[in-house]
Amino acid sequence: MSHHRSEGESAEERVSCTECLGGFLEYHKQPFIYWTGKELINIPNFPARRCDICGWREYDPQATFWFYKIYGRPVDDGSGKPGLGSDDLHGPIRRPTD
Repeated sequence: MSHHRSEGESAEERVSCTECLGGFLEYHKQPFIYWTGKELINIPNFPARRCDICGWREYDPQATFWFYKIYGRPVDDGSGKPGLGSDDLHGPIRRPTD
């Protein structure tokens, strides 16, 4: 089990994983998809964090805050179905690990 620090990360900035409680969230980049209601925005290298133990992933809170400050919160497309306008695309993401 390796708990190495990302570049520029101090011990105070390390965030424990709220999913497994045993790992630390490490900086990485992942796609961020956002629907404005009229157009699709895809940012391929959006700042995110991934647990070094269980693989839990979430978008970086500060980057997400500034993105929403510029583009606004997600919109509901009126379909009643989860989709690109849904908050579940803009929060924690769990992906199966191979």
